[in-house]
Amino acid sequence: MNLLVLVLPLFWGESFSQEHPGFDIRVQETVTVQEGLCVSIHCTFQYPEVHNSNNPFGYWFKGTEEKTPVATNDLRRTRGDTPNILWTGSALSSQAFLSHDLNSSQLLFTPKAQDHGTNLTCQVTFQEPRVSTETTVQLRVAGRPRILGPSCSWTEEGSLCTCSVQGDLDPPSLLWWVGENIVHGNSSDNTLHVVHSTSRTWTNSSLILAKRLGTGLSISCEGKNYHGTHSASVLLLVPVFSTQEKSSWPLVLTLLRGALMGAGFLLTYGLTWAYYTR
Repeated sequence: MNLLVLVLPLFWGESFSQEHPGFDIRVQETVTVQEGLCVSIHCTFQYPEVHNSNNPFGYWFKGTEEKTPVATNDLRRTRGDTPNILWTGSALSSQAFLSHDLNSSQLLFTPKAQDHGTNLTCQVTFQEPRVSTETTVQLRVAGRPRILGPSCSWTEEGSLCTCSVQGDLDPPSLLWWVGENIVHGNSSDNTLHVVHSTSRTWTNSSLILAKRLGTGLSISCEGKNYHGTHSASVLLLVPVFSTQEKSSWPLVLTLLRGALMGAGFLLTYGLTWAYYTR
């Protein structure tokens, strides 16, 4: 392990104080650092209270010739040692960027749902010495839920409706409305059943109404999370069924329920797979 000792001349601070009464600047006398690593060197600057309204600037110079500072908080003196900045990543293909200067220290953009999961990398290169570093972040964009459905099928004696709601980070909550009434769960008379399931960022639900509904009734599905609410409705236009069709209702409902729930699962799985592998 090679150790380097940096000796910082204290007479700078002493001579500065003598020439400018009321001002004082101090740094550590010696600093020990392992070769090839970074070190933090503290500098303390004091000045008369009358100058409190001004923001002082600090400058660090390499050697004794005060030309271009190697570090400073004065943006007017950094042009000679300004690092090169480059932005890269899949997020740059988005149309949401308001600024397209990939060499700027800031990028202005309004993220959209399709930007969720994309990467953005900032690379900074210093010319002297030739040192480069970079940091990559993954965008996590959250917005209000998106609804797939609802869709309904029915016979003379009942109806089956399905709905799926997708969030960006977590599965959203899902509520059903029958007309102007919210559905809180299974009814006590077994005429209404609600089945919920979740998968990744999806919430899937089936609403089973085991009774005849009036024609023109609105069935609504509502998704909600911390970022907003999204709802969609379907208007039931109940057809007229024959006696034979009425007698086959239990079997038809069972078959429809199984088919629709299976199709809903496959569709949700396919959309989720496509969303996370794009």
